[in-house]
Amino acid sequence: VIELLTKHSHAYDCTSLAVVHQPRFQTLQLFDYVIFVASGGYLAYAGKTADLKTYFAEQLGLKALQNSNPADVYMDVISVNTAKDMALAGEVAISPDHLLNKDVFGRFLARTWTAASAKYAPSEDS
Repeated sequence: VIELLTKHSHAYDCTSLAVVHQPRFQTLQLFDYVIFVASGGYLAYAGKTADLKTYFAEQLGLKALQNSNPADVYMDVISVNTAKDMALAGEVAISPDHLLNKDVFGRFLARTWTAASAKYAPSEDS
């Protein structure tokens, strides 16, 4: 379904929007752009799908996790409870001060995105 939607959008030069819960990584890669929203409605990412790995590594210190679905890992990183576990395990570089609760964490994610968005957000020409 997603592949058909993507082909149609490209063929007719139109925008399509879909909400996909826990996609396979292959499915996620069919999208040109994605938006990740953390609990509480905080914008955590809104850019090219191809830039996800770089953004999460550079901005949140995500280390490459082998044998994991990257789509699941990105969702884990923006969820405060799993992000705490990942920080304790050294899998992300997020200060414990930002992991106090979902609102503190959400504001941190939103500030991080805002500060980096010029590099990762799509341009008006995209």
